[in-house]
Formats: sequence, C-alpha cells, structure tokens
Amino acid sequence: MFPRGGPPPRQCRQITRTAYDAHYRRALERQQSRWGQRMKRLRQRTVEPVLGSLVEYYGMRKVNVRGKAGAHKVMLMAAVAFNLKKYMRFTSHTAVSQAMALRVEWSLTSQDTLLGGSWFFYN
Repeated sequence: MFPRGGPPPRQCRQITRTAYDAHYRRALERQQSRWGQRMKRLRQRTVEPVLGSLVEYYGMRKVNVRGKAGAHKVMLMAAVAFNLKKYMRFTSHTAVSQAMALRVEWSLTSQDTLLGGSWFFYN
C-alpha cells in the first residue's frame, strides 16, 4: 500500500510505444496528406450523413436481433428504406400529370361515343 493514498512520483516520464507504432504513423501521414484530406471531405459528404440518418431516424441506434445474420438483415432493410425514400424524392411527377391529362382526354372523347353523352365522368 502506498503512503498517503497514491504511488510515489516518478523521476522521469514514461513513453509507451506499441508494436503497431509504424502502422499508426503511416496511417496518420496518409490522413494528413492532400489525398487523405480530399478523401475525408468526400466521405463526410457521402457516407457519414447516411450513417447518421440511419442511426437517428431509422432505428439503427440499437439492433434488437441476435447474430450477425440478423443484424445484416436489419441493416439491409434500413438501407432499402433509406434508398427508396431517396429515390421517391428524385422521381419526376410527369407521369402523374400525363395520366390526369389522358383521363380528361378520354372522358371528353368517350362522351361522344357512349350512349350519346349520357355518361358523366368526375375528375
């Protein structure tokens, strides 16, 4: 037991290095290079917002299944939901307007041909 509750002060500093120190230094140099900074900005624009949305809005903060296979299925379903929502945002709405135009056009032409115009079409 140490007197007064703590170990005695050291006379010198101790620097701990791991066996992977060269790998850490190489990774740090790669991150700080021009290419590494560019890749970081690209990753921040593309990948990290998606992961943040999955965690925040799609229930990926905690996965309530067992095993890697179950977690993989949950992640795939969340990714599919995210991609479908994104796809729906970028689809054009011209198909809906064309369908409405065709329905109006069909109702105008069919009044002449079906029973002398006794059919009523509601839009």
